[in-house]
Amino acid sequence: MFRFAVITFLALSGMVGLFDSSVFAYRNETTFSIIRPKTQLFNFSVEEIQSARLKWLCCYGVLLSKDEIKTLVTLLSKINKKDIKPYNGPAPKGGPTRFVITLVSNGKVGFVKNGEYLLVDGGKVYFPEFSEFVDQIRKDKSRFVEGFTD
Repeated sequence: MFRFAVITFLALSGMVGLFDSSVFAYRNETTFSIIRPKTQLFNFSVEEIQSARLKWLCCYGVLLSKDEIKTLVTLLSKINKKDIKPYNGPAPKGGPTRFVITLVSNGKVGFVKNGEYLLVDGGKVYFPEFSEFVDQIRKDKSRFVEGFTD
């Protein structure tokens, strides 16, 4: 009986992990709906961003500079809601690269890089330019911060 209970618990834990929204983009809906909802998925300006962090594995990351934030905003403004395709694949493995943007209003917006795709809103967007942007940031190993948390 105990064995059955343990197996059931492990199976349910695994199922919950498959649907964990933290592997996908997240956003504070109340804050985000106030910010000029349009056809663009990310429709905010540089002035509305307090900070932006690139994170990977459990605890490594880089705090983006103002110039990098400007580039990030420019790149994200190219994504339209209609470009998002359903993502039914597994969660990214190996501590995927994720971005966390903190807005001046204390709202947070996040998304995950999965190869050449950006996982956002439970879907995916093919976005190779973004991969190049991330690779440029990760080249400078002197900027890495260990112990990054949300």
